[in-house]
Amino acid sequence: MPITAALLASTALLRAAAPESAARLAQVARGSEHTEGELLWSAGEPAPALTIIRRGLVQIVKHGAPASTIGLFGPRECPGLVAVLGSGRYPADALAISERLELIHVPASELHAVLERDNALADAARRSLVAASQMLLAKIDVLTAGEVPQRLATLFLHLVDRFGDTFSQGEMWIPLTLSRTVLARLVGARSETVIRVMTRWERDGALTTERDGFAIKDRAWLVAEQASAS
Repeated sequence: MPITAALLASTALLRAAAPESAARLAQVARGSEHTEGELLWSAGEPAPALTIIRRGLVQIVKHGAPASTIGLFGPRECPGLVAVLGSGRYPADALAISERLELIHVPASELHAVLERDNALADAARRSLVAASQMLLAKIDVLTAGEVPQRLATLFLHLVDRFGDTFSQGEMWIPLTLSRTVLARLVGARSETVIRVMTRWERDGALTTERDGFAIKDRAWLVAEQASAS
């Protein structure tokens, strides 16, 4: 798929760009594809480009004892935005955690050149920088959400609210392909335990794992699972 100005405008940041700004950025943008487990960048590395997710999920990880998830980014979002617009260096590691990840990269030098001339885009960039900074400070705290079923339910609620769709009868769809191993890592559990929980949910007809995402029967069930003890 070619990288067009319309594609770039699907992001909250670049939606405010003037047509000529979006066209210039589209001309210099490039795409890349990654698989689950790839390290996209490491903490402390220079940020050479604005990264936009076309498809898939990126985990931002801060190393410590233990390592912790401080952000999840999905389609049309810009992981690493704080580094590109702020410090110039990535504050944490970024990992591809979906089976297929498609990214768009806009050179930081071109972005900054456009920002100097496009006042509306510059204003949007400042708002996006504040929002991104707040997101990194607001850790996705699924590890303290209780037992493994509760942690998984908390994670799925987060994914639905950020990236999913809810239909007229209450069914929900999360268009992300995440392996049981990745889910286990995100909630701090063993893969075998996550497999048992997911198998029970699928047997009960509450959740279905599809080739390109997860179908959930309704939000009320997910909220009840989040609140219940295992």
